[in-house]
Amino acid sequence: MIGFLSLLIFIHIGDKAGAFNTFGFLDDFRQYVSIGTMIGRTPTLTVAGVIVGMLFMTDSPAQTPSKRIFWILAFAGGLFMAGFLLRPAYGLGKGGGAITGRLYCAVICCVVYALLYWLTDVQGIRRWSHFTLPAARNPLLPYFLSFTVYPLLVVLHLDWLNGYWNTGIVGIGRSMCFTVILVVVITALLSRLHVRLKL
Repeated sequence: MIGFLSLLIFIHIGDKAGAFNTFGFLDDFRQYVSIGTMIGRTPTLTVAGVIVGMLFMTDSPAQTPSKRIFWILAFAGGLFMAGFLLRPAYGLGKGGGAITGRLYCAVICCVVYALLYWLTDVQGIRRWSHFTLPAARNPLLPYFLSFTVYPLLVVLHLDWLNGYWNTGIVGIGRSMCFTVILVVVITALLSRLHVRLKL
């Protein structure tokens, strides 16, 4: 899986370098699908999550919590080094198509996951997280709701709100407030109304 993750990164790099321009039979396909973005960059975060999840399987070499945390953080370190080495060539920006932004997001996810695993499963400190149960039981709902916010602001002619408090520490605070309202309040309310999304 780590080899597959590396392949996805190389696909993104190859597309950025124009490596697929020589394959004329892909021209029609590339009009609708960006190989570097949709096939290379986009799945990297998911594959990184699969790799971390494999550490919890019964045949994993990491059978103790300390070993799992070690390998999660070691994997995060590898992802960080990959992003660090690629940043000079491709810049940084999650929304700008840069692979480095996706790698750094994976690093953050790994570190936060290791921390939460240690806190809740190893130390047994769980009561603080009860407010997140509605989202945990209905995770697809807040995920898809997040994509409706900006179009809703446009329809209501309030899209100018998107330009306020969206940078720096204030922007981080705004994002956290938005997440709490969306995940805790709205998702909990809709879950009580039996609105659920399932695959």
